[in-house]
Amino acid sequence: MAITINQHVAMTAFGSSASTALTFPSAMINPSLILALVTLEPGASAPSITSISDNKNAGNYTQDVSVKNSSGNSSGEGLTAIFSMQNTQTAAAQVTMALSAANHGTLAIYELLGAATSAAFDKSATDFNNGTGGSPNLVLSGLAANDAIFSVLTCYPTPTATTDSGFTALGPVVSGFSNKNYGEYDLAYAPGGALTLTYGGLGGALTAYSTVAAAYKGSGGTGGGGTPFLPFSRTQFFVEDRVIQF
Repeated sequence: MAITINQHVAMTAFGSSASTALTFPSAMINPSLILALVTLEPGASAPSITSISDNKNAGNYTQDVSVKNSSGNSSGEGLTAIFSMQNTQTAAAQVTMALSAANHGTLAIYELLGAATSAAFDKSATDFNNGTGGSPNLVLSGLAANDAIFSVLTCYPTPTATTDSGFTALGPVVSGFSNKNYGEYDLAYAPGGALTLTYGGLGGALTAYSTVAAAYKGSGGTGGGGTPFLPFSRTQFFVEDRVIQF
């Protein structure tokens, strides 16, 4: 079954807070998969994510991937992460992220239909740079055919960017405390196997960045379809999504 985006709340910046929450606009569908896409800055002093949960499903969301870079100064430092929850409820949920201390960052939430109802998480990749420039390079290997892939990026200074081939931008760049955030997704990476994301077209040399990607399996081993979201904080994030039909 192809994976599709049922609803989402675009990445939203928050400042100097130990807790932030977003609410889905409509009732959820049982079953579905909820993703929470997170960025925090600065990386060196970024607090830990104590928990992500919602007011409908029991328990905390699972951290599928996370990475933090510490460039030695506030500009460009950042943490990116993706969490997930297998949803079994049919009401609109409020998703809350709690931090160990107040911080700046962004949060976005997505409800996906057609994902596997157990063990949906497949593969992940991380990359970061501590201030020596360079370009993002996320390498995913051993992907199941038609995995849905989500990625977020936070970086400094402000780059312009294009999505990777076959991906869709999750939205416009979101500005945070000092960094910028962008993202992309592909709801059905049909070939499976290996994939490298580079966030092509970034303008100028990046001083520092952190980026993650996570892949999710469709029910019956297939994925597919969706919409993009783009966050920004003073760190830049990138997320993309694409749909391929056969």
